[in-house]
Amino acid sequence: MRGHLIEMKRIVCVLLCLSLAFCAGCGAKSTVENAAQIVYSEKLLSIAGQDQAGWIEDLKSIGADNYEDIYESDGGTVTMEILDNQRDYWRELRLSLLAALQEDFAALDEDYRLEYDRDGTQLDFYYDLNLDASEAVYYVLSAEVFCACLQLLDGCDSDGWTVAINIYNAATGKLVQAGSSDTGLSYTEDDWKASE
Repeated sequence: MRGHLIEMKRIVCVLLCLSLAFCAGCGAKSTVENAAQIVYSEKLLSIAGQDQAGWIEDLKSIGADNYEDIYESDGGTVTMEILDNQRDYWRELRLSLLAALQEDFAALDEDYRLEYDRDGTQLDFYYDLNLDASEAVYYVLSAEVFCACLQLLDGCDSDGWTVAINIYNAATGKLVQAGSSDTGLSYTEDDWKASE
């Protein structure tokens, strides 16, 4: 009887070890202790025009090893794990990218300008109808992505971020149209005429 119990314990032990080894290779990735998880949603990746693999590649190429892990996660999202001392690097990087975008936009015309707040909740664009629509979309979407990233770095949920976007007539300073990440933004020639 005792030999039978010892044999059963061995079998249970072997099965337990096998199941632990199997489970270690599947499911969600393990997280680094004390790391914050920044989850980039499918919505954000779509606005950025990226798939999961492309977003991961971009993060790794600009990350300068200021992350613990970056990987594809459920629902078409990407998760980046960072420690508190790495958060500042990512925040300053996003702010510097916004500043570069601001300079590029202002270089298009002396009356054009892009304004934003440091917490990434609002964007104000000043331009006119001489700006090609596709170019305007590029600047608005790029700035929106950088602002969303700032909010995520400040602890916002992956789908909880939103950016208020205001388009102003550069010549008059009057509002052409307002929108947000949640409502979208579009305008017509009539909107521009009303802002003159």
